[in-house]
Amino acid sequence: MNDPEKERLDDLGQRIDQVRKGAEEHGTIPEEHEQTLADPDADGEVEPHEAQPPG
Repeated sequence: MNDPEKERLDDLGQRIDQVRKGAEEHGTIPEEHEQTLADPDADGEVEPHEAQPPG
């Protein structure tokens, strides 16, 4: 029997890998992911230690 939670996590991991690979190939990050990367705790504020330099 397959564990649905494990399958979901595996799928998310694959999607993350695809986004990361695309970003490396094109030197960009899709717009929908930029906020998550800039604000990892998603509190609506980007603290100085969270800010990522462009490029």
